Amino acid sequence: MSEQGGAADFGERLGQILATATTPPSWWMVLVMASAGVGLSLPGSRFHQANLLGLIVHEAGHAAAALITGGRVEIIELTGTRSGVTWTWNSSGFPSVMTSLAGYAAPPLAGLGVAALLASGKAPLVLGFGVVLAVLVLLVSRDLITIGLVLAFGVTMALVLWFAAPAVQVWFACAVLGLLLTHSAVRVPQLTAEWFRTEPGEQPEDNDAVALYRETGVTPYAWLLVWAVWIGFCWWKAASWLLWPM
Repeated sequence: MSEQGGAADFGERLGQILATATTPPSWWMVLVMASAGVGLSLPGSRFHQANLLGLIVHEAGHAAAALITGGRVEIIELTGTRSGVTWTWNSSGFPSVMTSLAGYAAPPLAGLGVAALLASGKAPLVLGFGVVLAVLVLLVSRDLITIGLVLAFGVTMALVLWFAAPAVQVWFACAVLGLLLTHSAVRVPQLTAEWFRTEPGEQPEDNDAVALYRETGVTPYAWLLVWAVWIGFCWWKAASWLLWPM
């Protein structure tokens, strides 16, 4: 009986936390956290590519697309805070293309969702979704590095959700927004610059644009452009909700 009562109390408390209304962030809070996200992703910075959240969502995007298009996910593996790989099975054609395309599309899409929640005064839900994401990725994680990194992220989100004041939760949710919106926004131009700097036949072979080229025959530059347009749309829409709301 006490266990049932404890579970009921936990569920009631969690529901109250998730339903707590928060104040939408000020414009300067959004800009500060977006700048921090750039600093954690920009090549040459001290914390070069330390955007762990963006990396997790990138790989989760591959996994989600594979499942949605009828495939399966074998393993998500993070080799550190800079790179990872998602091992999936899917049939060739449209399912395979969508799985490869989803990686760099996922972080800005997730950032757009975070912006919508922040603008609606629902910062606790941002942290709650972060915990759910960590749990789902852990289900297909096998190596200690991936488990440790994802667990650290999930525990941080859970602690802030459960113990932090609403104002602190808004700051953390803004940090999540900045990391998500800047991950692909930095990485896609970096990939483009790498292709322009290298000689034909010597371009990088281990990225999603090359995978899409192999699957479709369409030049990697076209896919980089698709991602750039999508990222720009997500930035514009998020800004319209948070920086100059109607």
